[in-house]
Amino acid sequence: MKRAERCLSLFRPIEFEREVQLGNGLTLCLLPSGHILGSAFVALKTPRTPLLFSGDLGRPHDLVMSAPSRIEKVDYLVVESTYGDRRSRYPSPQSVCTRSTQHHLVYRLSSQRDTGASLVNGAETIKIHGEYIPVRAEVRMLENLSAHADADEIFVWLKGYTQPPRRTFIILASLRRRMHCAIVSQKNCIGRVSYLNISNA
Repeated sequence: MKRAERCLSLFRPIEFEREVQLGNGLTLCLLPSGHILGSAFVALKTPRTPLLFSGDLGRPHDLVMSAPSRIEKVDYLVVESTYGDRRSRYPSPQSVCTRSTQHHLVYRLSSQRDTGASLVNGAETIKIHGEYIPVRAEVRMLENLSAHADADEIFVWLKGYTQPPRRTFIILASLRRRMHCAIVSQKNCIGRVSYLNISNA
């Protein structure tokens, strides 16, 4: 714990859209990704090649966050595809909440080990700080509050380049979603696209 606390003194904030020299001609720039507060694309430039790592890609019409930055040109792109085969077709959060506003606990977490998922699945008690607490609430799941871009939003963002990347690598999500995202991207003429067959993050 003490080592971790000492590491905090090594962290330095970096403003969005400020180019940072890393040495040997390598530069770094953080661009707003529209996912959650502070989330950013990582743009790296060598003397010859610009690269971009999207991290989690946000939504263009989020209620709280600004839209993801538009990237005009990059040689190599690494992009996530959490919802690479999913399209959000849900009612607005306001309409769902208005119908029933008392004693609602809203969670949206993906893992079955998470407290949120347990609540959504009807758990009668949940463990908080070692103590089991009875659940006396109606639990609803608002899927349209996801901070991840859906399939259509990913493709719209990918098509925003003035010139397609020389190669796009699709990561994260299930293999099926990565494959779907890669196939559709290829059909939409978004340059050369590959999906990385790696374990889920």
